[in-house]
Amino acid sequence: MWCRALSMGLLLWACSPPHPTIAVRAEPSTVRAGESLQVHVTVSDFTLRSPAQTHALRLEGGDHGEGGGDPNQGHYHVYLDSLETNPILQDHRSPATVVIPIGTSTGAHALIVRLNHDDHRTIVPHVQATAAITVTR
Repeated sequence: MWCRALSMGLLLWACSPPHPTIAVRAEPSTVRAGESLQVHVTVSDFTLRSPAQTHALRLEGGDHGEGGGDPNQGHYHVYLDSLETNPILQDHRSPATVVIPIGTSTGAHALIVRLNHDDHRTIVPHVQATAAITVTR
């Protein structure tokens, strides 16, 4: 019985679509508040596309997915230090330009990049990566 349950579990696992992954790199990693840097985002098992592109596909009848279309397509949001704040960037390109908000304290910070569905819902389980940056005077 246990072997049958195990084989069923493996079968379900093997049939599940791959879960997306993300990696991020910031250049330069040291900036002043108010300056910009480039965020390089690499994904696997996920297609980055503009929310405007999704809207156009729906108007043309080519994207019928509920709640944002294909579950492995979307864009990313970039946060500074906390997911509890508004994102400082929403994009689908790589590299993309991020402006560090004026008033950001000097010292170590984290850029958190999280994948989102076309309708801006966060992918569950969360798919995110972090890049360390330093803000100077």
